[in-house]
Amino acid sequence: MSIEFPDNPATCATYGYSFDFFCAGDGITHSIDQNWRVMLSPDGTTFFAPVTTVASIDTSEGPKGDQGNTGMTGMTGATGMTGARGPAGITIDGAAINRLMYVSDVSDPEQTGLTVFTANTVEKDDASGNDILRIQSVRENIAAASGQSNPGTAAGVTFDHATAGNNVRLNLGPQQIPFIHLKNLQTGDYMNIICQQSETNPATDIFKSVFTASNANDTIATTLNDHFAGGITYGLGASKDDIDVFYVQCLNASLGGSPTIDLLINHQRYHT
Repeated sequence: MSIEFPDNPATCATYGYSFDFFCAGDGITHSIDQNWRVMLSPDGTTFFAPVTTVASIDTSEGPKGDQGNTGMTGMTGATGMTGARGPAGITIDGAAINRLMYVSDVSDPEQTGLTVFTANTVEKDDASGNDILRIQSVRENIAAASGQSNPGTAAGVTFDHATAGNNVRLNLGPQQIPFIHLKNLQTGDYMNIICQQSETNPATDIFKSVFTASNANDTIATTLNDHFAGGITYGLGASKDDIDVFYVQCLNASLGGSPTIDLLINHQRYHT
């Protein structure tokens, strides 16, 4: 590069000059400071000559070194223990009638079926963040109507929850029904007893809301506590085809040789 010295060296015997340059390769700024003085040539002429030179660098970090080699891959860790097997899943196909299957033992399946209508009837609901199985519409079986007790006997009518399910029907005739026995009840079970009058002029006291019960071992309750909704009982319908429904919820059914059973009884009347 060229340097522009003063035009009249006699008036400026010393001339200072500095410049910087940046080296992109190493990221360093280099600074050069020089002092020039007027010198006398043997032939009588004068010229500027550098008498001091100071070179410096200005950088906040040194140049980057070469990239090192990639280290060796570490050894593969030992395989962890096998986790516990989760419960059996639920499979719903696209058939017109599907069955929601509960499998209690996959090696020797014990299966119970619940009839649903379409593949969208049963679906897992993840929107709430909880494990919710949403069931749109299901159909519970209602057993065929059972006739009442034989005339002239003291035997009541027995419904076995283990085989009859949750809904049973009873056709009422002219004979008295001293009691309805609910068999094989566990805590949380319920039964709907749908009673229909079949006589033209039926008696309203054919059944007087008397229940007996046995537990899951089919042991009849030593202590039976009947809790009626509202604390009262009602008569039956007085016209043919009147419907009376007894909803019976088992609040408690202890096991053992002398069980205690608590029943919650709600009598719903559908009379003409």
